[in-house]
Amino acid sequence: MPNVLSLGQVDGKQYALIRDASAFMLGYNKDMFDAAGVEYPKDDWTWADFLAAAQKLTVEKNGKTVQFGMENFYTNELLVENGGGFVSQDGKEVIIDSPESIEAIKFGADLINKYHVQPTTAQSQGLSNMFLAGQAAMKMMGPWDWSDTAKNATFKWDVVPLPAGKAGNVAAASYLPIGIGSGTKHPDEAYKLLQFLSTGKGQDLQVDTISAVPVVKRNEDKIETMANAPENAKALSTILAEGSTVMNAPYIPEYAEIVSKIQPVIDNINLNGSKDAEKQLKEVADQIRKEFGLK
Repeated sequence: MPNVLSLGQVDGKQYALIRDASAFMLGYNKDMFDAAGVEYPKDDWTWADFLAAAQKLTVEKNGKTVQFGMENFYTNELLVENGGGFVSQDGKEVIIDSPESIEAIKFGADLINKYHVQPTTAQSQGLSNMFLAGQAAMKMMGPWDWSDTAKNATFKWDVVPLPAGKAGNVAAASYLPIGIGSGTKHPDEAYKLLQFLSTGKGQDLQVDTISAVPVVKRNEDKIETMANAPENAKALSTILAEGSTVMNAPYIPEYAEIVSKIQPVIDNINLNGSKDAEKQLKEVADQIRKEFGLK
């Protein structure tokens, strides 16, 4: 798939081939939606649609929330859905203080502190899977969660793409790029193995044995018939085939260190609310620009 191939490129040059690729989707408890009289989410739903559903699905009893609309909404996915990020896709520009990024971080914090549809750290402490426990109506999940959910869920469930912010229904891809070291003594053998894994027989085997999502066009329809695939698994194949994915991180060596400086700021915003989010994000962005020489 062309867009999957591009996940192994830097400045238009191919440095790696992709063995498997996927993206987070949003799992939802059909029984909870039915009980609350809420319409099931659609593939093209938005943040506004999501929030409206999450508010209706959050239940309080005696001043305590006993059911949350959403278990989690990861920061990276919020940023991507709104056209933001920590740094630009080419790794040359800090964008955590862009309007799109600030809006996304505020929205994530407001889910917790303003709308109370997502648990605080304290409320979720000791609970590893509120969705499966029947304490949250929605949860971010990938194909790696399908088996466990199919095995342990005591309710009807399905998946849809993540709700769209300003960027539309785009997803941060989760993928395995494999390259060949330039100093290898066995380039021919290495390339044969890489071909086997990324385009050859390995692509057929992995679907049937480990339910890894294929990246070749010939196996696109097999995503829908993978073991434990939910009813709307086709939505994932559409995301991958139609190019609605972006890199989840730029290929720059400083990225992990940059994230380690930004994430505590976001954690603080999530803990204390979004009031000073713009100021805090601009301060850390300027710090990173100065320290790493980025725009």
